[in-house]
Amino acid sequence: MPGMLASMEIASAVLPDYEEGAADVLNDAFSYMKRHNEPFALMVKKQTFGSYTPTSLLEASPYTLSREEAYRYLLPLLDPYDPIVSTTGFASREVYEIRDEGFDPGMGDHSRDFLTVGSMGHASSIALGIAIAKPSRTVVCLDGDGAMGMHMGNAMAVGLRKPSNYLHVLINNGVHDSVGAQPTGAYDLDYEKIALGLGYGHYARAEDADGIAAAYAECKANKSGPSFLEIRTKPGARSDLGRPKTSPVENRDAFMDFLRA
Repeated sequence: MPGMLASMEIASAVLPDYEEGAADVLNDAFSYMKRHNEPFALMVKKQTFGSYTPTSLLEASPYTLSREEAYRYLLPLLDPYDPIVSTTGFASREVYEIRDEGFDPGMGDHSRDFLTVGSMGHASSIALGIAIAKPSRTVVCLDGDGAMGMHMGNAMAVGLRKPSNYLHVLINNGVHDSVGAQPTGAYDLDYEKIALGLGYGHYARAEDADGIAAAYAECKANKSGPSFLEIRTKPGARSDLGRPKTSPVENRDAFMDFLRA
């Protein structure tokens, strides 16, 4: 990171992990910006800050289902032949762990899942490309409210192309969960109007296990274009949530082999 910032000619400093040093660096940064009318980057090392849980957001959520629980109900409903593209962050990590548990026939095999690592908002466009290339297979995009909001134009492209083999699953937990749980405001949005306005052929919503099964059945029966399934959940993830044991390159290669089958 220091080399990247230097190559872009952006002044920078490492934020000290003690209060007096941090104050000095901040003062220097503000002074530099005022003098040069240029940005200043602060690099923060791991464990500089203590842990923080935004309990007000967690307590305010009217929904009881977690994102991981939603995946546990949804994934067994999908056809084993359906490729899945999951968004970055906790979402892909949860999908990976659920697969590892082998609770359902075909589970334990990660080849059908493309984990979109470090590319927030792009899972929907990746899934669109696959849906266009593989019209005989239903492609499932597991998206998040924060990620979709960052790149809404991708959803517009889905609506314009209208692939009937595209299922867009939006897990709406109202926050950017994996980067600090900052609120997205997505609880207040009407995704039915958004999805249908963008050109999706069907919208369904769920908040519990029975609702997920019923909403998925609706989307599966839809043939008039892409389907949009919104699942409302509470924020948060397990503190002991693991990370994929395979590299992104290994994941990509296995997924490409799965698509060729």
